[in-house]
Amino acid sequence: LFAVSAFTPKTDPEKLEKTTINYSKGFEKFSGFSDWRLHLLILTIITILIYIWLS
Repeated sequence: LFAVSAFTPKTDPEKLEKTTINYSKGFEKFSGFSDWRLHLLILTIITILIYIWLS
């Protein structure tokens, strides 16, 4: 991994600001039906129900 990162060009700081999670800002607000947390919750519940049904 070090060898790969040694030969990889450095990322622009502007791009890192958009891709890095900053926990000091707090969590982003819930954005309704298109929020990824809602999708994750629904898929988790479906997965658990299928697991219970098949076992």
